[in-house]
Amino acid sequence: MRTEFSGASNAGRVRRRNEDAILVRPEDHLCVVADGMGGHAGGAEASRIAVDAIGEFFRRTRSPDAGTWPLIASWVHDVHACRLVSAIQYAHRSVVDAAWNQPGGPTVMGTTAVALLFAAGQAYVAHVGDSRCYRFLDGRLVQLTTDHSVVEDIKRRYQLTRDQQASLGGIRHLVARALGGRETGDVEVDLSMVVPSPGELFLLCTDGLSNELSGDAIAGILSTTTNLQEAADRLIGAAVAAGGADNISVVLGRFLAGDGDEEILLFQEEDTQEVTTVAIPSR
Repeated sequence: MRTEFSGASNAGRVRRRNEDAILVRPEDHLCVVADGMGGHAGGAEASRIAVDAIGEFFRRTRSPDAGTWPLIASWVHDVHACRLVSAIQYAHRSVVDAAWNQPGGPTVMGTTAVALLFAAGQAYVAHVGDSRCYRFLDGRLVQLTTDHSVVEDIKRRYQLTRDQQASLGGIRHLVARALGGRETGDVEVDLSMVVPSPGELFLLCTDGLSNELSGDAIAGILSTTTNLQEAADRLIGAAVAAGGADNISVVLGRFLAGDGDEEILLFQEEDTQEVTTVAIPSR
């Protein structure tokens, strides 16, 4: 399988400290973006702990001869999905442990996380919080994740007018789910799987980008260059120019080609007639 990645991070115009963290692991076909919870002690530490823990988990489980690794996400039957979700659960526990073992005593540390893994001809996306993943192909940008935020929870529960939605702007930074935080048990991780087309691009970002740039603006920038680092830098620059009110982090991952031994199957729901595409590795 052939993939490529690139990323960038910027503190923005307002915040003195960058509490985001990114991870790019081409050898594992993996990338991660995390946004430390502002206002809580250790936001920058939490995001760094999270991406390091995910990287460590993948390093330890890379070889099939490495021994049995903990199937933390035992409800996930696909081994690649299980590995990704388990890595995020491991990151959550790592942040919680760090919060409890601070020199000055227990504190609250939290971070979002969104991760992309290419494996077996599929793109696996797992996330907690309001950092996002988009897919981009033929000029079309599609959001794959749903924000775990207080605003999104309110919008899902109630029919709001445009003015009512605009009035929620003051709380749009509040997340409803995060790694660490006050949750000491397992955290709920959302998972999605899609079959990427050759050349398809995936974007991971913190809300410092999505709050400053519309989907059309992001798509317009991604359409201007095929160079991933140049695209990442342009997205960061545009978000800073638009205000840069928060830290801004971007990672781009492109699926170039699969292993050539996956069988593509189509499944159609009887009720909705919705078609799902799944890549099944040949045996």
